[in-house]
Amino acid sequence: MKRTLKCMKFQLVGMLESAVIFTGIYLFFYFTLILIDSLSGAGRAPEHYVSMSFCSVAIVFIFICFSVTRKGLFNNLLLFGNTRSTISAAFTLCCVVISALFGVLSILSDLLNNFMASLFHFNGADNLLMMYSGKSQGSIAENFLWFFALLLILSSIASLYGALNYKIGKKFTVIFWCGLGLLSMLSSLLSFPNISSKVFSAFKSFFGISIQHGMLLASLHFFIAAVVLTLITWFIARRQPQQA
Repeated sequence: MKRTLKCMKFQLVGMLESAVIFTGIYLFFYFTLILIDSLSGAGRAPEHYVSMSFCSVAIVFIFICFSVTRKGLFNNLLLFGNTRSTISAAFTLCCVVISALFGVLSILSDLLNNFMASLFHFNGADNLLMMYSGKSQGSIAENFLWFFALLLILSSIASLYGALNYKIGKKFTVIFWCGLGLLSMLSSLLSFPNISSKVFSAFKSFFGISIQHGMLLASLHFFIAAVVLTLITWFIARRQPQQA
């Protein structure tokens, strides 16, 4: 366990430095856009809403952070004599820590947005409230759990991407992005009512939309998916050869 924590600390140092820089850039653009919107008077229009959720931009950071850095961190830790299981466990703990940190920042971002909306008299959009049919606002604990679970599943996807990219190499990158491009071509299938209704129904069920305690149910779904993806990543990494 002590060795796992040391590996986690080694990985977290660079990630936290990047997270601080990223958060600083976000705040700079946040306050700049709020100021421009307020001075222009657009934010006071009834139909105009300002939505600057930190979670939506944190998703991009997390995917890049965990998918790009995995190979370098894995190689470096192997050189220090750490086992693959130890490195994988440390990487999973990093996912939990970063997701929790960004979950807290997402909550603080929403509170800041509400404060700025009252201060500058613009309409602040609550994305969670809009997603869950405009029902009463959930507690801070429920909101944090939803943000944390969503970011955790994104970090798990990024880790799986990084593990496959590390194991297979450039071929995986080409196949993945070509496949993603082909999926966009298949989006035309959503024009068929039978297919679109089933896809939309599955989406609503997974996110708990229009369901009692939907946020908590969605968080449970996110956690289960994150565990499954983490196990797949672990099975891939346990026989991962060291690469230059």
